[in-house]
Amino acid sequence: MHRINSLEEAFEIRAGKIKQILHSNLLQKKDQLLAQIHRIEYRIEEIKYVKTIIERDIRSEYSGIMERLNSAEGLKLAVLHHEISELQKDLDKINDLGKVFKKMCESPDNYLNFLLRSRNLYENIEYMLSKPFKGLLFSPFFDLGFSER
Repeated sequence: MHRINSLEEAFEIRAGKIKQILHSNLLQKKDQLLAQIHRIEYRIEEIKYVKTIIERDIRSEYSGIMERLNSAEGLKLAVLHHEISELQKDLDKINDLGKVFKKMCESPDNYLNFLLRSRNLYENIEYMLSKPFKGLLFSPFFDLGFSER
């Protein structure tokens, strides 16, 4: 059985559903992305620390090893920085979705415009919720091609 709602009722129902999704799911996804960025930033510092220890041990005797170490660090840091960039883009998209929703709700007298645009907003929210992100990309500590001494 179908019921015909006024534009205001349709607006309230649709805005309520989207608001609930934004608050219950998308904010949680945002927190997960921020936590992943922090883990990656910590990982970057850990890689730099490990590199410094290894560099100190081999500086005088092993210039060839140093070149390989620098190359491995550069590659891994480039990958991690790229990952942060991708995560930041997702965070920006999530923030933009919240701003769009807020802006759409600020003019409640234009219910038809909201209802027409809300489907696209809902699809974008669902896309961001289903979009996976990678875990840490490298093994925990000495993964620059050297073993613990």
